[in-house]
Amino acid sequence: MTENAASFGVEISPDTSQSKTLCSAKETADSSLEYALTTQERNTIHQENLATLSSMSETEILQEQGKLKETLDPKIIEFLMSKRGKLTGRESTHEAQLAQAKEVRLPVKSAVRAPETAAVDISTLTEVQRNNLPIKVNTDWPHMTKVEPDKLKWMKDLPKPKAGDSKSGRQARFDFSGHVIRPDLVIPVQEGLHHHGNEPEQAGYTLEELFQLARSVHIQQRVLALNILAKIMQNAKTGVFLNGLVKPVIPSLLEAGLVFLVRWAMDDNTDSVIAAAVYTLHSFLVNHTENEALAKTFDWYRGHISPEMIPRVAMSTEDGGKKSKVSDVDLVKQDVIKGLLQMTLLPRLTYILEVCRPQTQVVNNIVDILVSIARHSSQSAYQVSQNSKLLEIICQEFLSDSWTSHGISTPDIPYGYPLHKAMQLMKTLCTSGRHMTSILISKYNLLKKIVRYVAVMPDHLQLPEADCWNLAIEAFQTWKLCAIFGYGAEEFQDLYPEMMSRLQWMSTTEITQCKPLQCQYMAAVLGFLNAITNLAGNIASRPKDVVAPPINWSHVTGMLQPIELCLRNWLGIFKSFYQHTKFSLLPIVAAMEIVTSFYQLMSFQPGYSAVDMLTHVEELFPKMLLSLVESMPFQQVLSNISKYSMVLCDSLLFTEETANNLPSISVLVKRKSDIDQMTCELCPALQPNNFHPLLVSLFRLIYSVNSVHKDIAKQVLSNIVNGEDVLQYIRKVCKKQPEARCQNTFMTRYENYLQFHLLKLIQFSMPDDLEIYLQMAFHLLTSFHHGDEYLIHDLMTSIIFNPSFLKRMTDLPHSHLERLNLSDQSRLSSASGHMIDVSQLKLLEEACQNLTNIGSVYTMVFGKDTKELDISRSQHMNVFHSIDNCLISCPGEALVPKDWFFLPLVELLSQTEQLSLSASLPADMLRVVSHSLRWIYILETLFTEMMRAVPVTVRLVRVMCTFLIGNDLFLEPVVASYLSAFLKLFCQPGVIKKIDLSTAIPGLTSFQDFYSEFITQYEGVSFGDSLFGCYLLLPLQQRYDVTYRKSLWSDHVTALRSLNIPLDQFQMPMVNFLEPDETDVQMVRLYFQALYSESVIQTRHPVLYIIALHHVNRFMYLQTSNQRKMKHVLLKQAFLCKNEKLKTHLLYYKDFKQSEGGLQGSIELYNQLPSMRKTLLQQLQNDSQE
Repeated sequence: MTENAASFGVEISPDTSQSKTLCSAKETADSSLEYALTTQERNTIHQENLATLSSMSETEILQEQGKLKETLDPKIIEFLMSKRGKLTGRESTHEAQLAQAKEVRLPVKSAVRAPETAAVDISTLTEVQRNNLPIKVNTDWPHMTKVEPDKLKWMKDLPKPKAGDSKSGRQARFDFSGHVIRPDLVIPVQEGLHHHGNEPEQAGYTLEELFQLARSVHIQQRVLALNILAKIMQNAKTGVFLNGLVKPVIPSLLEAGLVFLVRWAMDDNTDSVIAAAVYTLHSFLVNHTENEALAKTFDWYRGHISPEMIPRVAMSTEDGGKKSKVSDVDLVKQDVIKGLLQMTLLPRLTYILEVCRPQTQVVNNIVDILVSIARHSSQSAYQVSQNSKLLEIICQEFLSDSWTSHGISTPDIPYGYPLHKAMQLMKTLCTSGRHMTSILISKYNLLKKIVRYVAVMPDHLQLPEADCWNLAIEAFQTWKLCAIFGYGAEEFQDLYPEMMSRLQWMSTTEITQCKPLQCQYMAAVLGFLNAITNLAGNIASRPKDVVAPPINWSHVTGMLQPIELCLRNWLGIFKSFYQHTKFSLLPIVAAMEIVTSFYQLMSFQPGYSAVDMLTHVEELFPKMLLSLVESMPFQQVLSNISKYSMVLCDSLLFTEETANNLPSISVLVKRKSDIDQMTCELCPALQPNNFHPLLVSLFRLIYSVNSVHKDIAKQVLSNIVNGEDVLQYIRKVCKKQPEARCQNTFMTRYENYLQFHLLKLIQFSMPDDLEIYLQMAFHLLTSFHHGDEYLIHDLMTSIIFNPSFLKRMTDLPHSHLERLNLSDQSRLSSASGHMIDVSQLKLLEEACQNLTNIGSVYTMVFGKDTKELDISRSQHMNVFHSIDNCLISCPGEALVPKDWFFLPLVELLSQTEQLSLSASLPADMLRVVSHSLRWIYILETLFTEMMRAVPVTVRLVRVMCTFLIGNDLFLEPVVASYLSAFLKLFCQPGVIKKIDLSTAIPGLTSFQDFYSEFITQYEGVSFGDSLFGCYLLLPLQQRYDVTYRKSLWSDHVTALRSLNIPLDQFQMPMVNFLEPDETDVQMVRLYFQALYSESVIQTRHPVLYIIALHHVNRFMYLQTSNQRKMKHVLLKQAFLCKNEKLKTHLLYYKDFKQSEGGLQGSIELYNQLPSMRKTLLQQLQNDSQE
């Protein structure tokens, strides 16, 4: 072990007054856990060993060596022999894995014990010797005829605890429940927390000491250490250690080698150690809060979609290309789950289940571990499914077809007894893909087992109450996933009478009296029936080569009436009682979803009658929906819409205990308590009584009903889209900063669905305040996650690029349109010979007229990944034959960048850079660029608040990219007109001040590199275009770094000759280029050189001429004394200049006088120089004459 591997640091923060229950541990680089003996003791033992060996002959040594080898385990011998050499590669034994763990700073203590002082007969001791013993010995005590002084030391009173260092803190010590012991807490020794460690006076165990005990030769110590470590990690995941610890616990344990320690412990042959090791691994891999969150949201809209938990580091490594053998240590650093799989975790778990046959708790822990592995990725789930022996044991022993009732409790040994966690594992494996679902059905009879558990009511399964309901819920949810892939239809037909009896039971059950598990069971049944309905409704649309499941629409139509009856009854109860008595809304959500599916699919079925459908809708929905929306409980729901918003949440996510190689979905947030301490609680989306799922399903139902009968719910829609609580929520969302604290999390997707379906409703009822709805649409577009590609496409086509919405925006009085009038024009001469007449109002009108074409360009760009778009469409439309899995990658990561409106330009620029000079650009390049500029102009003029989310520097650079696309694209009249309009917008006084060229630009290494490329492009293809030149000069303002000015005046001198922009076409304030005065001597020299060599002359380069003249003149006359020599040289050269006009300007320049309009100006000269200047020139004249 290296010196740095002494310990891993979890320490108490110096200020412990803020924490009543927490403290921490200190990482000390000078205390190693590898040695339990002092240096003197080790030397003594070593000298004794050498003396013994020196007294033995070689033959005796070999004989003793042979005896020792016969008594030791061969594996231990192999391990000890390998320690003499350098470990390379991956060893086959688990001891070698522990040796690798030492490389990741696993604290270890030697098993060698200190020699004990020999026992002494008490009768031989003198009185003085007796008095020097650690304690006074009474000869009447039993077995005290012989005295052992070393052992008597431990019978002394404990010393007083030492005070910790106020600066560095002290090591955290944990009790048996995994909580940190306060340093000032006095704990009696009878509690059993004191031990023979380095600090025997301190109660509890540090993490380092627990690592030592976990490798002890005593079973009880190993079990104790592993159990405490497990409880510590459980507490850490719930935020118990949030206030007092300096470093997070789990990343520290992971860095110290916890994975290898636990994996080694699982190879023990003692049941108690195995159980403790499994418990520790379970606490490390399984997050109960996240599991409960996924279970709670399963029956929400698209709640069956599960996130892949692949670390970002592992994903980037896979994308790297070559795959080579990676050691266990390196693989664990990248991905804990993959590392464990490589360390043969699955075969070991199989052995434990098959041979050890542990108790129920251990079995449940093992199944939970398998669920976490399967949830990691489809590849990990596939490895689990390929372990035939493992799945056979689980299906035969823990998903039994018959079992003996054990009354109200679960048996201690669960073999031959159904466990709901085993069905949860089947559900997780089904989530990972169609292929694995097929394997489970064909090889392990999954559907038969599901039928066994759902054929009767849960309370008839002869299981404990919680077990029977949980098992039935997991069975229906697994059946739902099978139906999503097209399986389980035949079993549905066999159990159709039972399903109808379930619906009848639901319609007669008082939902306010139902327990939470019963409500969840109702939702699970309705969720499965919804999947079967979608399966039957999509049979007709399947390709001919897809085998049709044995079901059609006629098999499900009979369910609509009882489900509508349930929904009507439950909504009536909600309207009457929910304001006073809270109950689970999950059955209502599930019922709305299945009714929505019926109305979405019914019009595509054979024999559909539009008249009958309209009549049915008119009879059912007006009173039911209108009375619901107008009820007080529903108004309460709308008033709390902001309360449960993830986007509006101001709390930070609790991510401290999440390691990069073991990611989580982050369902906890941090809040300050009343005593000013940080506590953890569920994120807003998972809070009790969150109404967002109800609103999502209601909006979907209203939309589907209006698709059938467009006038049926106008009053309902108006009450929703114009409701003050809804409008207040939207305003808050639009004002929220783009980097909302909880926005990029997996749980935010449900709020994204809420916003999306609320926006879909405005297609039927135009809101009074349309602008904020469109602003929310722009915000939502950049919030969608992976898997929502279809919703992005739909949002663009139906909302963002909807001509009727934009026409309404331009027709209404608009504050941003007041400054766009016909007289506000700019005239620029293009290098192609035509004049660019820019009228901002006309440009806006022309852009709005092309909105449909603009939308086609953006949908084409965002729909280039047709595979992902088709997969997303299939999942949202529930097309069973096109769904391969129910997973999404990169949970919480937004698909669309904040500056998405520039994406077509960026992609064209990327294509341009990749093409060779001889290659041709895309044929529709002009169309893409012109429509992109039109859309950006619409946003800049009508949605200025939304555009502020993107820094003005980023917007400027993106527009400048247009000049780099092609060689003459900027000369096209339509492109030049919009580029000129953008220049005018960027040069407004309030905007140009915000341009910061040091801002990080996504996709650019630095603005300097981009600007150099921009100048090069200007030199090659500009033809002296004034518009191009104005953009080129913009970074040369005096407030920016001098590097940009040197790039033009020094590195690209040839570009100066074509920068002949007239003063009346120069769009920027000239004062920005003149003030403050130039202080860089080299830059002044470049200005003077350009003037003196006539590379820049007034008639051809008026703008550059004024800039250079101004700074040279100010330098010559107004600079400080430390540049006197340089000033004298320039003055002398100016005085001797043969160009009389330039000489006069250099010597007599006073200032540049700009006209009131800002586009004209003239050079102002002194008629008579000030006295100081006049004296200086007189001296020069005298010097020249001499």
